[in-house]
Amino acid sequence: MLERTLSNKIISLAQQFPVVTLTGPRQSGKTTLTRMVFKNHEYVSLEEPHEREFALSDPRGFLNRYKSSVILDEIQRAPDLLSYIQTIVDAGAANGQFILAGSQQLHLSEKISQTLAGRTAIVNLLPFSMDELQKIPSRDPWVWNELPRKRKPPIFDLETIMHSGFYPRISITCCLQETVCCVKRCDMKMVWSPRLTLRGQNAPALVTKKTKEVQYAIC
Repeated sequence: MLERTLSNKIISLAQQFPVVTLTGPRQSGKTTLTRMVFKNHEYVSLEEPHEREFALSDPRGFLNRYKSSVILDEIQRAPDLLSYIQTIVDAGAANGQFILAGSQQLHLSEKISQTLAGRTAIVNLLPFSMDELQKIPSRDPWVWNELPRKRKPPIFDLETIMHSGFYPRISITCCLQETVCCVKRCDMKMVWSPRLTLRGQNAPALVTKKTKEVQYAIC
């Protein structure tokens, strides 16, 4: 398991805020990071239909199941829970009681900023950095009076990085094992979808539709 640069940061934030919200692109490692760092927290994923149905139909009863600390994964599936979490926090929740994880979505970010303002720390997790892939400490971005130290070239070549990208599942398989991830050609067809919404209003959105399956294979 690779150490993430944000690990110590979110531990520190959980000691200062009752809620810590971890957002970021899908498959960037949010679930893995939260479960690795907060091992003593209970865990529930709102991706599971029965859990999501319970959270939507009886949010108060859903949250009452967790008397101590809990990780609520895929929180964007039940955004109304945030209002009930606000009530619990205002009643005197302990620091680090709620760890929320969810994909970056405009309506979710807006809901969190309105409902949990002053109650949550928001952290954005991106895919692996070059430092994380090489297992070397990342430079503190807040240190301005030092020049970056010279680093050794990465053990993997540019072609491997271009094929695998920096998302954890593919990067670990392709880069750390020093193999080449071969991506079969995928033709993308652009289609218009009028059903996607932006801030609650219908708006045409350009989306991509796969016309051929993308397959990843290890050469």
